[in-house]
Amino acid sequence: NANTIEVWYGNHRYAKVSVALRTATFVPVRIKKTGPLITVYHNGVAVLTDVQVPSAAVVSGTPFRLGFGARTGGLTDFHAIDNVAIEGEL
Repeated sequence: NANTIEVWYGNHRYAKVSVALRTATFVPVRIKKTGPLITVYHNGVAVLTDVQVPSAAVVSGTPFRLGFGARTGGLTDFHAIDNVAIEGEL
C-alpha cells in the first residue's frame, strides 16, 4: 500500500501505518521528536505515537535527517509539500 507513513532510522523501519493520504486539499502534518521518541500527526491526528528510535539517533550533535517520498507508478500525479515545520531536539 503506497498510502503509508513510516519512521526509518538507518536501514530499519521502526513503524508503519496506513493513512488515507489522497485529499483534495492540503492537510497539516506534524513531526515531533522528544528525546528518542517520534510522534507523527496527519491532519491533526496522531497516526504514529512515541516511536522509539535507537539512542545513537538522539545523541547531541548526531545528524538527524528527514525525508519525504512520493511515486506515481506508470501514470502522472501531483504531490505537494508546503510550509514544513520540524519540532523537537534535532
